[in-house]
Amino acid sequence: IFATVSKENPSPVVGLRGLRDLVARVRRARPDLPIVAIGGISLETAGEVGSMVDAVAVIGALLPDGGLSAVEERARALHAAILGERR
Repeated sequence: IFATVSKENPSPVVGLRGLRDLVARVRRARPDLPIVAIGGISLETAGEVGSMVDAVAVIGALLPDGGLSAVEERARALHAAILGERR
C-alpha cells in the first residue's frame, strides 16, 4: 500500500486511494474473498487501512525505535487502530 523497506522488491505503492479502488473492484468481483493489506502500514495509517480490508499485515510498524521491549505495546495499539469501530 505504502513504501516499505521490509521487502527487497516491493510492489508499486498504491496509497489509500488505490487501495480503496482495488477493494471496490475485488468486492464487486469476489465479495467472499478476504482482502489483506500489506506494505508500509504505520500506526498512523492502520485505522483507515483497517476500515477498508479484512486483515492487515505489518512488520516495521511493530518495531518502533524503542526496540523489542515496545513491541507488545505497539502491537496492541496497532490492533486497536486496525479494528477501529469493529471491536
